[in-house]
Amino acid sequence: MTNTFKNDTLENKIEVLMEINAETAGWGINELLMENCDYYSSWHMNHMDETYAKLAKAYSYEELVERLNE
Repeated sequence: MTNTFKNDTLENKIEVLMEINAETAGWGINELLMENCDYYSSWHMNHMDETYAKLAKAYSYEELVERLNE
């Protein structure tokens, strides 16, 4: 079993978010943003570091890995 606490760092969550973005051509990030009362816009595309940080704070590492595996 993976030690989730060890993996639940901002850096690790951003890595998973980047994979979600690549695998889904942005749609996965859009879905995560909409769940957090936001929407994917040109602002997000131009400020991906801030978008990833916002989502990394809103979701646990486990939740993001689960999303990636969907």
